[in-house]
Amino acid sequence: IDKEAIMKHIFVGLAKPVASYPGRNAFSCGGDPALKTRPYDPEEAKRLVKEGGWEGFEFKLLSYPRTRCPEFPRVVQAVAGYWEKIGLKPKIMMSEWASWRKAWNSRKTQGTIHGYDDATSADVYTLIGKFNDKWNYNFKSKRSTVNIPYLNERYEKIAKSMDVEEIKKLMAEIYQYAYDNYLMVALCEFTDQIATTKKVPKWNPGRLRQGENYYDLIRQK
Repeated sequence: IDKEAIMKHIFVGLAKPVASYPGRNAFSCGGDPALKTRPYDPEEAKRLVKEGGWEGFEFKLLSYPRTRCPEFPRVVQAVAGYWEKIGLKPKIMMSEWASWRKAWNSRKTQGTIHGYDDATSADVYTLIGKFNDKWNYNFKSKRSTVNIPYLNERYEKIAKSMDVEEIKKLMAEIYQYAYDNYLMVALCEFTDQIATTKKVPKWNPGRLRQGENYYDLIRQK
């Protein structure tokens, strides 16, 4: 997947490359900033598809609009195009987030590939929650996709520890494992873009994740 082209033409140069989820915020909990992003190498990808016997493989690729990422359907189309060029046959299926989330939480989405956009904060507490949501042991989270002993052991230690440095070390190991084993393949990251007009009074949107401090505007009115 040509991530540079997606960042340039779909996100108009406002996005930045990342090696793995959750992007640069992982550095606050021990994530390795030296990890490399996945290279764009269609010939090697085509070779691996052929070697694995996946030529012509058909699968569902979900697309749905997201309020915080209106470019999302275009990204899905672009990814599908890159996969078609290496011999795969993705079939884009339009849906909407609420329906997909309901099916996902009910574990009725096996055999489906979907993209995921997610806002994160850099604090360890929030990132622990995000990692738990994605790769929680014994499927305790409805959205968990794996049940891996290596990760389970680290989650259990995190739950019992009061040592911030130990927790950051364990989080770093989870981050590295997710990168090495492709638990989630990241395309890019970008900050929220907020457009205003001269009619909008002075406004501090704050620093909280998905909390733009709209109450400040309401109070001014």
